[in-house]
Order: sequence, then structure tokens, then C-alpha cells
Amino acid sequence: MVSTIIRRFLPAFIIVFAYALPAPANDIPMAKLNKAGLYVQPWISKTTGDLRKDLKLAQADGKTLTLLWEQKGCVYCLKMNMVNFRDHKTVNYIKKNFRVIMMDLRGKSDITDFDGDRLPQEVLADKHRVNATPVTSYFKEINSTITEVFRMPGFTGLPLFLNIYEYVAEDGYEKASLSDWLKARAKAE
Repeated sequence: MVSTIIRRFLPAFIIVFAYALPAPANDIPMAKLNKAGLYVQPWISKTTGDLRKDLKLAQADGKTLTLLWEQKGCVYCLKMNMVNFRDHKTVNYIKKNFRVIMMDLRGKSDITDFDGDRLPQEVLADKHRVNATPVTSYFKEINSTITEVFRMPGFTGLPLFLNIYEYVAEDGYEKASLSDWLKARAKAE
């Protein structure tokens, strides 16, 4: 009788007990909402207010400048911050290889663009053809010309999210399209 009760209720007990345990510790701090309603990661760099200077700082550290466009109320921005930016491998890779600057699609504060134009972020977004969020744009200076080398429109889950950052860091865009680069990489593994 006791063994019947144990066999019958043990799986339910294990499930309830597992949910009662605290979640595993994650030393990556949670994103916080700023005054504009955007989620801010503590490891994301603050802009100098001049994208040319931001690019120079990225280059001095051997990194790629990344503009991360978000907006208040963006469900996929929230998901990116609460899932992708909580993954240790992803965050450590990004911090090592990229200088990420948060941009507000509806922002009113002025930023100096790569060409010297000083514009509100919302006008700058339009100029860069960013009209939805999240959008991640990667910039490098190639032959003295500032170039957007890749753009990740929208949200993607892990591990593709990390693969895209690797594609940019490894200059994969110079060799193949993202899909061809991923296929070649999968074959090599």
C-alpha cells in the first residue's frame, strides 16, 4: 500500500519540489528600465553622443561598433534582454568583440551621425532606414569609409543570435551570405 502511494505521488512531488527550488544563480545582472522605457544592460556602452567617436573607441579596443535599436513597449526587445542577454556565452562573446550602443527608435536626444549631421535619434533611425525594433546594426571603417557591414533585423533566439555576432566578428560577410556561412560552418564541425 505504501509503495503504491509512493509510486503514484512521487512524480508529482518531484515536480512540485523542483519548482519550489530557487532558480540557478546567474551573475549577469538583470536589465533595468530607464526613463525612456528601454531595457538597459549594465555592460552596454554609453554613447559619446557622436557615432564617429563611438566608432573610434570601438576600433581602439579592436571591436566592432554595434547600434542596438529598441523602443518602449517592444516585446521582442524585452525577450532579447531577458533571454539572449542573460546567456553567459553570448554576453561574454559580445563584450569581448563588440562595443554596443543602445539607440532609441523614438528618442528625442541628439546624436551626431557618421557624416557629421546632428539629429534626434528618431530622425537618425529614419535616416538609417530603421523603422521597427529590435534592429542590430554593425559598423566598421573599411578603406576610410564607415560601412554598415551587417544588419540583424528583428529577434532571433539562441544559438542563431550568437552565430550572427560570430559571423560579424569573423568577417563572415566578406566570404559568404549568412546562410551559406552557417552551412559551411556546420559542415566543418
